[in-house]
Amino acid sequence: MSSFWIKAFAIPAILALTAWVLPDVRYDAWFMPVTVGLILAVAGMLMEYLLLREGNLWFATFADFVVTVPVVYFFSNMFAGAEMSFTGALIASLLIAASEFYVHRWLLRTGRVDKLA
Repeated sequence: MSSFWIKAFAIPAILALTAWVLPDVRYDAWFMPVTVGLILAVAGMLMEYLLLREGNLWFATFADFVVTVPVVYFFSNMFAGAEMSFTGALIASLLIAASEFYVHRWLLRTGRVDKLA
């Protein structure tokens, strides 16, 4: 459950940072990146339960990236007043995947992966 809370705060922060830095990414309200981030946090937890095991850190991280790109792109563009280009979704997903790598590594090193299954 610790990784959920990390994701629940980190992913919306990454999305907000991406919107602040990139001109082709825009959220008009604070709840937009939070909503997308929480959707990704739940999806990420489910993927950890299914995929994260000793020896497949990179596969689990890559799978997170593959799932994150369309989720960020489509869910962000569902909001009225939000704008997410595909390039913006790729960049945001790369940043999220980088953070997921460290969360996954932490889960594996501390033995919390065994507690997930």
